[in-house]
Amino acid sequence: MNQLINKDIHTEFKDIINLHYKKFYKHACIQVGDKESAKDIVQETFLSAYKSLSTFKGKSSMETWIFGILNHKISMYFREKNIEKKMIQENLEEKLFKRGGQWKEEWISSNSEEAIINFLKFCINKLKDQSKQVLLLRFYQNKKTEEICTICNITKDNLWQILHRSKLQLKVCIQSKLKVTND
Repeated sequence: MNQLINKDIHTEFKDIINLHYKKFYKHACIQVGDKESAKDIVQETFLSAYKSLSTFKGKSSMETWIFGILNHKISMYFREKNIEKKMIQENLEEKLFKRGGQWKEEWISSNSEEAIINFLKFCINKLKDQSKQVLLLRFYQNKKTEEICTICNITKDNLWQILHRSKLQLKVCIQSKLKVTND
């Protein structure tokens, strides 16, 4: 009987990897901003999850459990590499804006998708880690409330507060850079 359960867990694990690899990879890419590092992190996540399958208790879906491991690996990546958000912000700010905070002309005239994405990344990266994670899980990956709460280990009320504050912070960032006033 125990072998049958283990076989089912291993089959489910294999199915999740086959079905959702791109989703895990995309999430890691967004978080770390580097395709090769994201690929390594996802592989480490799968290896870690596989080695820990015996500890999976089924309190959440296996996909959510693996997502939690992925987010932990991403956090470890930033700690190990000692990447500071301030440096990333300064680089993006330098790339997109003049010293006075106005847009560089090439970004204004170039209405490309890449420019818009870089601008949104700039504003999203100004958010705290948890706010950024919640926002990306909700609006980029279309995760359900319960799943986000499980992945981030927060309550529903806390989730809605974080989302509300994040949206307000994004609005302020966008308005300040576009010199929009709230009339």
